[in-house]
Amino acid sequence: MDKHCVSLELAKQLKEAGWKEPTIYQWSDNYYGVLTFGKPAENFKGEYRIVDSPVMLDDTEYPAPFATEILEELPFIITDSENRSYLLTIERIEGNYWIRLIAMDNAQRYFGAVDKSFTNALAKMWLYLRKEGKLNEREKEQ
Repeated sequence: MDKHCVSLELAKQLKEAGWKEPTIYQWSDNYYGVLTFGKPAENFKGEYRIVDSPVMLDDTEYPAPFATEILEELPFIITDSENRSYLLTIERIEGNYWIRLIAMDNAQRYFGAVDKSFTNALAKMWLYLRKEGKLNEREKEQ
């Protein structure tokens, strides 16, 4: 599952930054009697746990979104305070995934989140945009 969901470290950062969308999978610090991926209940700690449907998280659980769940939360075009537009792009270079904001006016301004995991790279971009205040409903709909 770690190829499809964010790492535990990023899951904690997403929660702290205010990730609100329920996720199908999540990291958990506790076992509540749910099914696990081949792990006996007594060994279950800090592993993914499955839920029947997307749910909000309690204090011991952290969102572990799939790439598709993060992509649904990312805008395709961002406009900065100087009214410059940036396009969200995805590239794979030398085994790493680059999620970039590239200036649409052909200037060399961009920000890139990079990781060997596609999902982690997307999560890093989401965290950057959240920190910069670029994740609101109006921009998400573009």
